[in-house]
Amino acid sequence: MSNCRTQISAGRRNGREAPCHKVKKVDGLEVVLNGLTVRTNGGKKKNWEAPARYWEPAWEFRRDGKAVGGWSEPEWVAEDPLGNRGQFLGIHQSVLRFIATVYPEATNTLAAETVASLPPIDLGQLSTNIWWNKTCQAGSNSVVILGVCPPGVHVFSGGEYDTNSLKDSQGLYWAATPESQGAPQGIHPFLLRLLRR
Repeated sequence: MSNCRTQISAGRRNGREAPCHKVKKVDGLEVVLNGLTVRTNGGKKKNWEAPARYWEPAWEFRRDGKAVGGWSEPEWVAEDPLGNRGQFLGIHQSVLRFIATVYPEATNTLAAETVASLPPIDLGQLSTNIWWNKTCQAGSNSVVILGVCPPGVHVFSGGEYDTNSLKDSQGLYWAATPESQGAPQGIHPFLLRLLRR
């Protein structure tokens, strides 16, 4: 499952929030609308927005009735009976339909499509590029996994890896390569080498 999209309706009774515990099942994942909270957008920090009260849904994800993690915060939109859509529709409609899309986090191996299994690495000890150049299939697409690069600017030109390069105020290009001593105290020093004039 690459993503999960569902629609859930919630209502109000006598101007107050109705008990809200709606469940939709999508490919074995239970998307639960656990409740609605009145929020206000705009305010002092966003003075360009006119303050508006709206219902904010509280979501939960379950499998076989048990809470599961590994899912991103839902991207949601509300729709009122007149067909208006948005997040700030107000609190006076008797029924709102919430449309939510969620994606598995990259570490959610049960839901995210695994394209390839790669060797484990210690990112804390990474001081130079690790090249795998592994080709695998993702459906009908061929994917080339190049490897892992340490923090910094990495340039690919014409399908080839170009070393980290800098241009100075005189128009000279320099290659930046990680210093061999690693990254003491979290500082990643680079050595510069003139590439071209």
